[in-house]
Amino acid sequence: MSKDFNYKDFVDQLRFQVRGVIPEKHKDSVIYVRYMVYQMSILAAEELYNDENINEANCKYITQVIAEWTFHKTIDMISCNIPNEYHEAILHKINHEIFKLLVTVDDAGKPEVINKIEKIVNKTYKKALFMLFEKKCINKSTYNKALKQSNIDEMSAEQSEDVYTIPVSIWDVLKVHPYITLAYLFALTVIFATMLCSFFKGDFSIGIAVLILFALFLFRFLTRESEITITLPEDK
Repeated sequence: MSKDFNYKDFVDQLRFQVRGVIPEKHKDSVIYVRYMVYQMSILAAEELYNDENINEANCKYITQVIAEWTFHKTIDMISCNIPNEYHEAILHKINHEIFKLLVTVDDAGKPEVINKIEKIVNKTYKKALFMLFEKKCINKSTYNKALKQSNIDEMSAEQSEDVYTIPVSIWDVLKVHPYITLAYLFALTVIFATMLCSFFKGDFSIGIAVLILFALFLFRFLTRESEITITLPEDK
């Protein structure tokens, strides 16, 4: 794999993008969910990055799949009150199975592979829940609720009507594609300075035109999207 690929930045972008799909009822857990997504994704990305047989495209895809399922299963466990102390162990088991499957296939994006991933995730998750129940780490009510809970199904049914979108902070904007961000900041500074000079000299028509241009650039800067699009696993 090309050593020019920065897998840490890629994982950070994944963490940034999942902020917009946190269910409203779990908005108080956004920091925790983002933390879990980052932790699970960075482990996978680092191992893939160091594997000479994995190219950049596959590294990105596998890491993204792991990030997505980490997100969904973390939400599921929070919804069912599975104690936090068991979350990482369960997620590691799920992601290990995903990793084992995807590194052995040539086209991980095929529908049959995606379907197989979902089956593996559900099987591994249910097995982990049963082990917790057997060891009396969770009671029967929690166990039964966890078996029925599915964040991905809820999101599909609600069609994003119950999504909590967190305002974009300047820090988040700066972290996503820093070079493009610097270009935007330079352009905004020049436009703003031109606007002030125009108003100072009494060229109000030019000043207003530049002000409109400044507003458009600022809006584009704050609302621009990253190159990574979060693609939810297909619901079958």
